[in-house]
Amino acid sequence: MSDVTPNTPVRKLRYSALRALADLLDPQDTWRSIMADISRPCGEPRYTQMHMRRFEACVLQGKSPTMELLFDWGTSDCTVGDLVEILIRHQLFAAVTVLLPDHSVCHAHTGSVWCEEAAPASAVCLQACEITQTVEDNSNKPQKISKPVEDDSNKPVQEQELFVEPDSSSGAQESSWDSSQGFHTFSLHELTAMTQHWDERPLSDGGCRLGSGGFGVVFRGRMGDKHVAVKKLNPLDGSSYEDLRKQFNQEIQTLRSLSHENVLRVLGCSCSGPPLCVVFELMVNGSLLERLACAEHTPALTWRNRCWITVGAARGLSYLHTHAHIHRDVKSANILLDEGFVAKISDFGLTRSAAAGAAGGFVWASSSGRESGSCTVAGDEG
Repeated sequence: MSDVTPNTPVRKLRYSALRALADLLDPQDTWRSIMADISRPCGEPRYTQMHMRRFEACVLQGKSPTMELLFDWGTSDCTVGDLVEILIRHQLFAAVTVLLPDHSVCHAHTGSVWCEEAAPASAVCLQACEITQTVEDNSNKPQKISKPVEDDSNKPVQEQELFVEPDSSSGAQESSWDSSQGFHTFSLHELTAMTQHWDERPLSDGGCRLGSGGFGVVFRGRMGDKHVAVKKLNPLDGSSYEDLRKQFNQEIQTLRSLSHENVLRVLGCSCSGPPLCVVFELMVNGSLLERLACAEHTPALTWRNRCWITVGAARGLSYLHTHAHIHRDVKSANILLDEGFVAKISDFGLTRSAAAGAAGGFVWASSSGRESGSCTVAGDEG
């Protein structure tokens, strides 16, 4: 890598260098911090949450999100120097030495300084560089994607976010959330702590309840540094818990196999109950039903947003049908919207038969489907 300089275009990096960077940045999802710090020439963020989800999906395809990010960013004629500046800001010095092993890197609170003497980078040089950082409390300020995401992987364990297990003599326990796999099996104690002991008060009153439906109650939970939606499923009359759990496990495995921008992502589940619970990504703009009704005095959707939501919902439904999944309950309440008003099809895997007592399950199904009881793609399109 001696032929690489700060002026070398990122797109011209060798595969071996990209692979080495991926080995450092893929674990702990460190690449997210790099992506959030990449800006356009005008200063605006180059990547959005939608881009982030696309890179996340690379894991399911056996690809490296770090390499895919660098492939994409490289098309903008960015240089190794641009990349190294971001790496230094996040104190990822090992990644810097992969790119520029013959340069020492100094980091100070005033910014990044290149020391371009021929001396090789070493631990002694890095220790000689005084690192001073002032951390401001921005907890009450709105967060933007352009703000670098702090990497918790190097923090002492006691400073990291922990899940508190109620009535435990050991106190706090660290969650085993596996971000590389994108799925986690939670204990009921973890979910209880995440939802403030299933606080039934609405968010406006300081509680965690987001809403309820025929299948259960949805709470907002806190997982690490982000919020998630936790659905607490209602028990079914006439069905044993073991039978329900077997069906639940089968459906969860199916949900894990689905990955599409317009399908609500499943983050994990809990089978240690009852109750059975599912953890989803949180949709901050609620449902399409709420937005069409301008709930909580929210502004009306623009026609551009309406068209964008319609196309997104159609794509998500097409994806489900292509993978042999029939929703049977397509309606505005089951189309959720993220911060960018990207439509997400929800409640597609845990649908139950009308006899099971789930309210409203077939209201929007086609008339032929209701009469015959058959489940076809036409039922979703009717």
